[in-house]
Amino acid sequence: MARAYDLVRLWVGVAVLLVTAGCATDYSPVEVVADKDVDFSQYRTFEIEALILDSMGEFEGQQDLLVNQMIGQSLAKSLIQKGLEQDQGGDPDLRVRFLARVKTQAGVDVEHVPTEHGVWTRYWNEPVSQGKLLVNLLDTATGNVVWKGVYTQELDNPEALTQSDIDRVVGRLMAEYPSLVQRSDSAVRE
Repeated sequence: MARAYDLVRLWVGVAVLLVTAGCATDYSPVEVVADKDVDFSQYRTFEIEALILDSMGEFEGQQDLLVNQMIGQSLAKSLIQKGLEQDQGGDPDLRVRFLARVKTQAGVDVEHVPTEHGVWTRYWNEPVSQGKLLVNLLDTATGNVVWKGVYTQELDNPEALTQSDIDRVVGRLMAEYPSLVQRSDSAVRE
């Protein structure tokens, strides 16, 4: 009787594990929140504003300036492809504010080495850099944030970011923003 009870418990445990695994979602580096009450087709123009601050609220230097220029160019290109125009006169419908951050922390790596006397485990610290791009779109008439997106990714070499790296990240993030451009069914999909 006890054996049958153990088998039932085992099967229930396996079933719970399978259901839980089936409900698990894949990690997505993109998080977007859009105001559901806003008609995004009303926005036609935008301006880009980079926030270049360190933890003390001060300018971080030339590398950040270069990266922010690349991000600004990529955001502008993405929004233009969506049918918006970059405002040149100082009265845009949307203000696009972004902040790029890189945070480096110690990560723990573990190595298990089999020996003739068992398994030897070695631990060591290794720096891990995580990049985060935050983008807020503000309605300039109301001052409200109507769309916000965050892209988070582990970076192997933060100093070696290229325009194509940034274009890929911004493209994935801005894919969530509604387009004003009507595409035909024969358009090539990414």
